[in-house]
Amino acid sequence: MKKLIIFLAFNCLAVVIYGQQDAQYTQFMFNKLAINPAYAGAKHVFCASALYRNQWVGMDGAPITQAFNMHGRFDKKNIGLGVSVVHDEIGIFNDWFVNMMYDYQMKLGKGKLNIGAQGSVNYMKARWDLSQPDQVGDYTIGGANSTKLYPNFGAGIYYHTPTYYLGLSAPTLIKHDIEFTSPQAGEEVSNKDRHFFLMGGLVLKLNETVQFQPSLLLKHVQHSPFDFDVNASFLFFNKLLAGVSYRFQDSVDGILQFHFSPCLKVGFAYDYTLTELQQYHSGSFEVMLEYCIVPKDEAFVNPRFF
Repeated sequence: MKKLIIFLAFNCLAVVIYGQQDAQYTQFMFNKLAINPAYAGAKHVFCASALYRNQWVGMDGAPITQAFNMHGRFDKKNIGLGVSVVHDEIGIFNDWFVNMMYDYQMKLGKGKLNIGAQGSVNYMKARWDLSQPDQVGDYTIGGANSTKLYPNFGAGIYYHTPTYYLGLSAPTLIKHDIEFTSPQAGEEVSNKDRHFFLMGGLVLKLNETVQFQPSLLLKHVQHSPFDFDVNASFLFFNKLLAGVSYRFQDSVDGILQFHFSPCLKVGFAYDYTLTELQQYHSGSFEVMLEYCIVPKDEAFVNPRFF
């Protein structure tokens, strides 16, 4: 029964999916490169991160995402470069995304403005051999495993100061037909829709040992309801971060992060679902690791948030 529920929930072969198609991240404030190409090199040092997300634990075919990011400002001036590799599994569907980012940075007021672009390739595979159809000869189910490969590109802007940041991005601007089978007459095909993100966050120093770090992510996908994540986190002694998020009409999330040094941090997040799906699974979790290479003679400004 669980496999049937997941297959129906994520089957994009006969109807248009009216929802977010890109992977979502509870720790979005520490994984900005996955959302905005203009973030590449924003820390002015070379950083690499890895993230694992297991959504709806205990539910067969539920989304599982692995992401690996690298970025830096290699000329120490205006050019930032980055690369992101994401592997996303949902039911019988298996996606790989390879993204290359470029941005140009300029001074603006008290902060810096990054203007970025990215090129990407998406490899999709449908494992029909893993499906369990209830009806023999269902035309929406392929007879053999199917693959698709298509390019895309995106753009974004990112403005940051020592105390706050704002970003606007559209990582996928080309709308693609991702149908694996031939639709019947009058049926709509499945499309890869455009995604738009608006992010913001700030740091408020409460005293010598505690910082308050709120953040917000607004999300919009064509043909999809408005969505947002709002987070309130506290950083203690520049070592331990604890926070709570709310994802609109979906979940309440907890975040813990420990900074072993200015270069190394490890984060964990847990989502408690508020919808009826909660009775079928044990929540969702994320684990994230980031390491930055900081030259001894270079100051690392706001490394824990921006």
